Amino acid sequence: ALASASSEYDAPRWHPNNSADRKKGGNKTGKNKQKKEQAPYERNPHFHLHRYTLLNDVNEVKRAIEHGASIDLDGFDVDTTPLMDAAVRGFVEITHLLLSNGADANREQKPFGDTVMTMAAMGGQLEIVHELLSHAADPHKARSIDKKTPLHIAAMKGNVDIVQELIDHAGLENAQLDDRDSDGHTALILAASHGHLPVVDELLTHGSDPNLQDNYGETALHHASRRGHFMVVRRLIGGGGSYHAEDDEGKTPQHHADEKGHRHVERFFHYHSKGRGDEFVAKYNSFMRKDPDFVDHHMGEKAEL
Repeated sequence: ALASASSEYDAPRWHPNNSADRKKGGNKTGKNKQKKEQAPYERNPHFHLHRYTLLNDVNEVKRAIEHGASIDLDGFDVDTTPLMDAAVRGFVEITHLLLSNGADANREQKPFGDTVMTMAAMGGQLEIVHELLSHAADPHKARSIDKKTPLHIAAMKGNVDIVQELIDHAGLENAQLDDRDSDGHTALILAASHGHLPVVDELLTHGSDPNLQDNYGETALHHASRRGHFMVVRRLIGGGGSYHAEDDEGKTPQHHADEKGHRHVERFFHYHSKGRGDEFVAKYNSFMRKDPDFVDHHMGEKAEL
């Protein structure tokens, strides 16, 4: 029984006076014993800043900044800064915090050329756009890889509030409404092409030129006609758009509408050319109230207009 009991203690155990253990470093005393383990934001504040920006954790972002994180350090797997990460996700408080601590509002993402502003416009982040503009972000310098400005992007996406914000901030004289992207598209052309009537109206109201042509000779009216955006076509005509304009292939907006089978648009041009555009619009609206689907698919083919 005694042997059995003593076998529990056969394995060597550490003891302060055991010289072998001291040689192996078993006696952990002094500085090593008293060393305090660092918090994550102390060990790697840069990584901590990126991580908690993505998690929208304001307090942890503050800690990272307080412990020396580089505000504009690129991410570890992609070339985005914390400000870009916050802006594209709509994290307003973190965006404000980063900008207040010196984050570059005009920093470009390589190699694409996107900036914080173009990213915010793409995501429809109105509050972020406002915050960036209040911290000296330049909406004209900001261009994507295909040379689109935030105004181009907001117009293409149909974000009329951002379009208004950009115009109001810049002032009418400096808004550069008719800047072109790499395809020669203006903001108005992009809005018309995608059928965004409120944006088209906003741009025309502020003086955008409806007759500017892109690299292929097409105006906003060509684009809207080809895609059957009747209400946009009507607004462009009302804003001075020429339905006689020819593209590089000699085609007018009416040709494009006819080729794509948008009979209601084609018929509108026919009526408009005879000075009866308002009459057509009245009939169009009447049919829309009765049966919108019928008008969209059959107007001009089965309807007697």
